[in-house]
Order: sequence, then structure tokens, then C-alpha cells
Amino acid sequence: MRVAQSCANETGTDLSPRAGRARELAATAVKLDQKNEFCHWQLGCVWAWFGETDQAIAAFRRALEINPNYALAWGTLGSVLAIAGHAEESISASEVGIHSNPRDPSNFLRFTSLAGVLHVGKLRRRVGMGEGVC
Repeated sequence: MRVAQSCANETGTDLSPRAGRARELAATAVKLDQKNEFCHWQLGCVWAWFGETDQAIAAFRRALEINPNYALAWGTLGSVLAIAGHAEESISASEVGIHSNPRDPSNFLRFTSLAGVLHVGKLRRRVGMGEGVC
């Protein structure tokens, strides 16, 4: 389920008008400064918010092409890769994010993503499931 839909269901608030505006503003920021890694990261966050993981992953990867040392983009990429079911890539990206900036308070989220990916992997092995099952 998309995050925006989930929040709307829980709060009773229709986020659609604001969501469309957020997408528009993030896309405009990228158009205005295509070499700004933060703009691409922000666009990736908006895509992720709506469950558009392929677009989010592409935006985070573009941010990292611009600045390979952007720890926040590495970490967020790892989280979205986990959601998208790309376990090995998620682990690698999350580890780069953690090691790039070990004092970043958002590393809690990176460790959470890693724990989730590792837990799902253990469950698959226990019940004999293949990679594409979860």
C-alpha cells in the first residue's frame, strides 16, 4: 500500500492535493538544478512516498552519480531497495550509508532496513522459499 494512502486512511485526510503539489515542486527543483544531489534525493523521497519504487531508486541513484559520498542518499536508497524486494542491493547500499556517516542519527533507519531484510532472508531459508516470494 502506498504510504500516502495509508496516512490518508488513518487520519481521514485526503492528501492527494498536497501530494500532487509535492511531486510538482520536487520535479521543478530537479529541472532548475539538475546537478544538485539534494533535489534528486528529494524527488526520490516523493516517489517513495507514493510507492513508486522504480522511480525513487532511479532518483537516488542519480543523486549518488552527482555525489557518491551522499550518505543520506545511500541510506534512503537502501531502505527503498528493501521495500522493493532487492535484499542484497539493500544491504550494500545501507552499509555504505552507515559507513559514510557513522554519526548520522538517521542510521537508526538504516539498521532497521538491514534487520528487516535479514529477517525476511532467514524466513525464506527456514520455509524453503525462493528469492521472489516475499
